[in-house]
Amino acid sequence: MATPRIGVIGAGIAGCAAAFALRDRAVHVTLIDKARGVSGRATTRRRDGVHYDHGANFFKLKKAHHRALVREALPTDGLEVIQRPLCTFTASGDLTPIRQTEANQPWTYRDGIHMLGKHLATASGAEVHLQTRIARIHHADGEWTATATDGSSFGPFDQLLLTPPAPQTADLLDDSDLPASLEDALVEALRVASYQSQHTLVLGYEKRWTRAQPFYGFVNTDGAHPIAWLSFEEDKPGHVPPGRRVLICQMQPSWTEERFDAPHEELAPVVAAHAADVLEAPAAAQPAWVDHQRWRYSQPTSGAATAVLAQAAPHGLFFAGDFMVGQARVPHALQSGLDAAAEMLQYGALAEQR
Repeated sequence: MATPRIGVIGAGIAGCAAAFALRDRAVHVTLIDKARGVSGRATTRRRDGVHYDHGANFFKLKKAHHRALVREALPTDGLEVIQRPLCTFTASGDLTPIRQTEANQPWTYRDGIHMLGKHLATASGAEVHLQTRIARIHHADGEWTATATDGSSFGPFDQLLLTPPAPQTADLLDDSDLPASLEDALVEALRVASYQSQHTLVLGYEKRWTRAQPFYGFVNTDGAHPIAWLSFEEDKPGHVPPGRRVLICQMQPSWTEERFDAPHEELAPVVAAHAADVLEAPAAAQPAWVDHQRWRYSQPTSGAATAVLAQAAPHGLFFAGDFMVGQARVPHALQSGLDAAAEMLQYGALAEQR
């Protein structure tokens, strides 16, 4: 019998986790992603000796099987706990420490949070294609093919897993040659998911000032401050050279929507002033450089209709990602990928390997 072929579109944490979960099966997995690297929004950039996580900033390992996966099944070189505590803050300036427990610890890697996806993809043994944007998927004779914007084709696959944000996944399903009633139902189920957008600005300083508070990260809880999340990247071991400072500023969705197309040159001084206000930084502290990322689909606020999406499984089509639960957290994406792999094993040739 021929080796079953699995296609995974999207090499974020969900896609990489699904590939990892299938690593001991007699299957051939192909991971395809439009980005230059795996790990999706759990991503890291580099600049002049600095590593900074400008999407997801850390991950927690609340579930025992997640702890076992990350701390035992995957390489642990460079795996680190962020030691400084987190706090909540309000627009009026109230700071409240978040109680730290073992399950609540924030984790990352010395080389950046992207290493989680990289370790999963490497351990999976999957064939990986990066900088490849899939424009269309096609279902015929029980098999799936995927066509990229440059005309290259992938497949045929016995099963296909889709992990991009729900609106992009819905676009892929248009004209997929599934039965029309099923295709329409799947698209509608995906479009139920809603998202918030977010500006992330990274502020780099050549000198550190004395910190007024002992916290690594600041989470706004009243939604009244322009900054939703603020953190010190130098609190992550190996990320920032001694003496320098890097702040991660993730802005409120409402603030972002009003300024979504604004250039970072316009946003940076405003964001820096807001950050200085929260941190009680001296007026002389001005960033030497700024990086900027617009996240159109930053955080799902409601999930897709998963019961409807499950109807695609007999056709060899599956879904994973944080839109399946409606919350943007690395562990949710991780679990979604693991769950998708388990579901895939119940169908077709993979069912014989359970």
